[in-house]
Amino acid sequence: MEFFDRLTEEGADSVCTTGGAVRGMADEEFAGKVVSDCLREMLANPDSEKAGLFKEEDRDELIFHLFKLLCLGGAISQPDDQVSPYLDTTKLLYKDAVSVYRCAKTREIKAGARAYVVDSTASGLFPNPGSPHNFCLVVVNPLLRQATIIYQPFLSFW
Repeated sequence: MEFFDRLTEEGADSVCTTGGAVRGMADEEFAGKVVSDCLREMLANPDSEKAGLFKEEDRDELIFHLFKLLCLGGAISQPDDQVSPYLDTTKLLYKDAVSVYRCAKTREIKAGARAYVVDSTASGLFPNPGSPHNFCLVVVNPLLRQATIIYQPFLSFW
């Protein structure tokens, strides 16, 4: 997946080795989430030195949201040392969530679904409304009359 190739590019700012191993680091906490590697630090810390690997418009993409959800996990997640399981699962989730079709008039390939990030703190959707690690995504496919909801509230385990 070309979108994530920048994770394994060589250099001082690389998050993973060229072989796909996630680079480790000393434990740090970000809003109740303890991270111990460069990949999760880049995703959990908006002020990370490595946050610049993905531009703001890249971070708005559905595939990035799915990848971030899988990598950060829940409060007591057990992270993997390799990036490939996250990339493989992200690809599967993305393919399952987004359907494409060919426009009959223009013969263009278009996405048949729209994704919406729900971050309302007023509705009581999340038990810890101030956490930046809360996640709710709704993928609506009007052609199939289908909505897929991915919901993960974050409560710090410690």
